[in-house]
Amino acid sequence: MQKNTKLARGAGTVCAIAGAFVATSGNALAAEEAGLEAIVVTAQRRAEPIEKVPQAVQAISGTDLTREGVTNLAQTIALIPSATAGATIGPGMSTFQIRGVTTGETDGDPTVGYYLDNFAFSMPGRPYAPVADFYDMQRVEVLRGPSGTLYGLGSLGGTIKVITNDPVLNKYEASVRLTGGQTANANGNYSGDLMFNLPLMTDRVSLRGVVSYRHTSGYAYIIPSNQPNGNPVDDWTARMKLLAKVTDDLSVTLGYWHNTTHPKYSDRITYPDNPQYGGPAVDQTFGEAPSKYDIGTLDVW
Repeated sequence: MQKNTKLARGAGTVCAIAGAFVATSGNALAAEEAGLEAIVVTAQRRAEPIEKVPQAVQAISGTDLTREGVTNLAQTIALIPSATAGATIGPGMSTFQIRGVTTGETDGDPTVGYYLDNFAFSMPGRPYAPVADFYDMQRVEVLRGPSGTLYGLGSLGGTIKVITNDPVLNKYEASVRLTGGQTANANGNYSGDLMFNLPLMTDRVSLRGVVSYRHTSGYAYIIPSNQPNGNPVDDWTARMKLLAKVTDDLSVTLGYWHNTTHPKYSDRITYPDNPQYGGPAVDQTFGEAPSKYDIGTLDVW
């Protein structure tokens, strides 16, 4: 539910693209002989080795995403061949394109399908991608090329699947990540992420959750209000997954996603480098463009 408008063939190799490891479809036997771990994806809506998928698919593991400092969808798209970022008005109003298939900047159905776990994220008549924090991620899959047969309207160019880690039974886990940085002539950038995994019933029920907060300092001069560094962004994300193993052959997963993104001003930069204002400048007045969504999922398997 959306509110408030806002992944070839080879010989079983693993290719490094822009510093991140991107899995390439290939021969399973060659991968085994090379000592590589089998790559399993759900591009065809079932778990299977990537070499069995008859489509160009890139899968980037959560471990590789973390190692390379990738924290969001835009940074992931930069690693995918023939995938690019399109128009960006601000967080929550960003578009992406695969193999050059795109729609209007702000209007029209999307040409790239977006999935958060098994939830099809879409906005009628708007091509915007969801804001999603990538802490504690299992993997991201990008299907390049038409995939409407399996993923329906809005997947003409391809499909992007963001897949989070499932709860782990009978195991307590927790992790924390804190980051900080500085933008020239602006306030600091900082973020915090917390993950926890709590067994609730031995061999049967477990809960996994992630809470993330990110503050990005502004960098552009807002001309109408004479405000330097006037486009900071505050971003809250929360995810929960409850796994219940009802029987040895039946499991149920309940999932919940929440995101609230509040940019102080849009990123429609009028002047990329204007000496008069000491760098990028914005000369428009539609101001704040907040984004918010809440999603619930139910998987029975």
